[in-house]
Amino acid sequence: MKKILLVSGCSFTAPKFYSNFHHDLDCSWPKWPSILAEKLDMDCINLAHGGAGNEYIYSSLLDKIITMNPDDIGLIISAWSHVKRKDYKLGNRWQHPGIVQGDYSPYETYGKDILSDPSPSTQYSTHAGDTQFCINQSVRYYYSLQEICKSKKLPLRQIQMIHAWDYHEVGDDEWNKFDSKTQDIVKNKNKQIMKYLYDNPYFNKIDDTFIGWPLDKGLGGFSFEEKVIEGYKTDPEFLGRWKQPSLEYAISSQDGHPNAKGQEKIAEFLYDRLG
Repeated sequence: MKKILLVSGCSFTAPKFYSNFHHDLDCSWPKWPSILAEKLDMDCINLAHGGAGNEYIYSSLLDKIITMNPDDIGLIISAWSHVKRKDYKLGNRWQHPGIVQGDYSPYETYGKDILSDPSPSTQYSTHAGDTQFCINQSVRYYYSLQEICKSKKLPLRQIQMIHAWDYHEVGDDEWNKFDSKTQDIVKNKNKQIMKYLYDNPYFNKIDDTFIGWPLDKGLGGFSFEEKVIEGYKTDPEFLGRWKQPSLEYAISSQDGHPNAKGQEKIAEFLYDRLG
């Protein structure tokens, strides 16, 4: 009997992904967990769901782990999502209302409560906490899963699949139109986000089973979305990421999710780092 590769994540990992931009596109190509499982000669259980946040990823893995014989588990991979996504349950069904905007932008606007009015998908909720809270909350999930798997002697790899947070980003033309005071506000806000992570009490407790820790190139880490599908913005004065997806590995310039070739690249990139 083959061992099980147990995975959870968001739409970059979801087995039933469909494109919100290209409704007629057949996206049934193999996703990276099944490709990786074949490389590892394992069977795959993929719990990932489009729009999922880190509470769902953590909970779905833990709920499955406790139902399984530990000897049947060959590897667990948590492919973490955006820290400000929120998950909740109605009955037995998980809901993923979207990303909640945070306190990083100098142009912050306050919208409706995301739990009572989940559209549009990107908005601010005063009930969801600020960016620092959401980073701290997610890092608790990372550390908790690490220690649970360690205590049960279960092999674990954690990755930050999509970007953990948003920067305030603008194009070069727009940036050059900002006065120096506004530019300083944006730079300081972006630096503050990384400081939230660096100051987290669990920062130095995450071990080397987390591939790409600590999440951001400004701290020496990376997300898979940026490292594998997009590529870094090289301007050292502008903390942020390069949002333009590679058309070789992403569905389109409108939809940055990995295409078939991108899914293969994620699997290969991860396989090479499992040693």
